[in-house]
Amino acid sequence: MKIFPHLFNFILSSSVIFTISAAENAPKIGDFIPPLRVNIGVEIKSLDPTTAEDFASVRILMNTGQGLTKYDENLKPQPNLAKSWNWSKDRRTITFQLKESYWSDGHPVLASQFESAIIHALKPEVISKLSMPLVSLIEGGSCFKQGKCERQKIQVSAPSQNKLVISLTRPSTLFLHYMALPFAYPMREPGSIKLGAPVTGSFALESVSAKSVMLRPSGLNPKAQQGVEFVVVPQPGTAVALFEKKELDVLERVPSSHFGKFKNSQELFTRPFLATYYLGFNISKPPFDQLALRKSIGLSIDRTEIEKIFQDPIIPTDAWVPYALKRSKKAKAPLPQLKEAQNLKSRFKVEEDFLEIVTDSQEKNTLILTVIQKQIQNALGLKLRITSKEWKAYLSQLSKDAPGFFRFAWLAPVPDPISHLQVFTSDNPNNYTGFSDLEYDRLVQKIEEALPSKNRDALIDQAEQILKAHAIIIPIYQYIQSFLIRSEWQGLKITPMGIIDFSTANRGPSL
Repeated sequence: MKIFPHLFNFILSSSVIFTISAAENAPKIGDFIPPLRVNIGVEIKSLDPTTAEDFASVRILMNTGQGLTKYDENLKPQPNLAKSWNWSKDRRTITFQLKESYWSDGHPVLASQFESAIIHALKPEVISKLSMPLVSLIEGGSCFKQGKCERQKIQVSAPSQNKLVISLTRPSTLFLHYMALPFAYPMREPGSIKLGAPVTGSFALESVSAKSVMLRPSGLNPKAQQGVEFVVVPQPGTAVALFEKKELDVLERVPSSHFGKFKNSQELFTRPFLATYYLGFNISKPPFDQLALRKSIGLSIDRTEIEKIFQDPIIPTDAWVPYALKRSKKAKAPLPQLKEAQNLKSRFKVEEDFLEIVTDSQEKNTLILTVIQKQIQNALGLKLRITSKEWKAYLSQLSKDAPGFFRFAWLAPVPDPISHLQVFTSDNPNNYTGFSDLEYDRLVQKIEEALPSKNRDALIDQAEQILKAHAIIIPIYQYIQSFLIRSEWQGLKITPMGIIDFSTANRGPSL
């Protein structure tokens, strides 16, 4: 087993119709070596760079497009389609100089195409969750998003073919990170990428079906010689079987029940994953509007018992921000505080026969919640009913009318604690808890503006303490990513955020 150094919403957007518009002279799948076959657990519903945010869609889009910036091995933003940038003295205006680059159909990449992408993401009718930080960050963004002013108020402009100027409402340490995400990729026209349409990345879209998504080399990167096929395999056990039969080359997640089988395999790779598994409360819904009830449930949970039911490694914790994003050392999993939990019983009232917790239908989540179900009943005498829903229906409920008690996870879109903390700010669309606190909002903004330092670390800890004090969530564990790569495929680069650069893959001798 190879261990990488210690160093990333799972929200599916609405379905989209893919139209065929083949680029001239585009190579077909049969024109290059057999594709690398990668499993994904859910059907791709959208490949719109503006609105896509689920892990599978973002992974694909980061191989079909490029941004002004990209990450180096240490997850620091580096020039990409921008060759350089300069900040004003007050660090509120940034000027990008673009390098000479082209779309796969030979047309030049223009600064105005980046301008179009950013403006489109800020439109009132567009739901672009990954770009939400830009709404308040870009000058004029908030009033435009609210429909209170015209586009001209947004301080994003392309004064020349290779120059882009953006003015911010405040300094931000994360702005260059946002420019590496798909919503900020250059745009020729809004909407999903089309079959055969020109791209700026190493791969173009070849075919899309309910069962797979096929990419072909775009011709822009000479290293990209093979195609990539994303095969939809919802059942983890089935994915393992296909990998063992050599019908899959990359398994993006090894199910816990099969982890032991591959524990010592040279094809197994593990690394910290910048994500937190948690239970959440919609505090606007009784009986979960009672702070004492929420706190007592959290104090009743023994995370070490949850760790024991899995073969694959996790980091049990009550910390919201992943340790891999902080400079502090990993702490031990907190033990349940049953006496304190029981002392809180006199301070809340539950009239329902059952408390309901809602989750998606993955088997792993049912196992975890079954353990928690028993712990809560033993500690508090409260009965918990587990309701499972199909993934798409579950996500729809969270967005429209979140249940009082639910299970979810947050995967950081940028490698900084702020991406976890922003989830629970008042206007964040990923905040399903109903929590709104001006002190917390101001603190998160202060953290965003601060440069890395001990003082910023202290502010991050302070923000986490506010979340704990209000008990709007119960962090359960932080992820460790486990994946399999067939030995004959070499050169794959996988970031600590789980994004794979497929252009570097090459097929070596079968072992």
